[in-house]
Amino acid sequence: MFLLLSKFESKFTILIEMAAKLSVNINKIATLRNARGGNIPDVLKAAESCERFGADGITVHPRPDERHITLADTYALSKLVKTEFNIEGYPDARFLKMIAELKPAQATLVPDSPGVLTSNAGWDTKNTMTGSEILFSKLNHTVSELQYL
Repeated sequence: MFLLLSKFESKFTILIEMAAKLSVNINKIATLRNARGGNIPDVLKAAESCERFGADGITVHPRPDERHITLADTYALSKLVKTEFNIEGYPDARFLKMIAELKPAQATLVPDSPGVLTSNAGWDTKNTMTGSEILFSKLNHTVSELQYL
């Protein structure tokens, strides 16, 4: 547990109490499975094991090319995960539909538009986030917690 302390007149006051949480991203397990073909390692069993060993959540980033976590994995995990389920992705129509249907505990918006191999920059809020207020409003009614990287 982390505490944010404020020192005023030689007295410490607790301002915020926060507990550190671990959400395990299982994308690389799916990458290995996809490279081998078949279903070994099994991402559903991996998620169950992570939770059993104390993870506070499971994170996935289902990209349109499905090079690791697939759409089918994401839907299956949404029924299985008992801790916090976080779905990361670029807020295109496919992602927004998935979030609306699955209603994860958390959605993390990532600036990796289709065709980009990996996210390597932050959001260009002046040029690419037009209409973001509408997007955030829609997502805030769907998920418990909304973050953007």
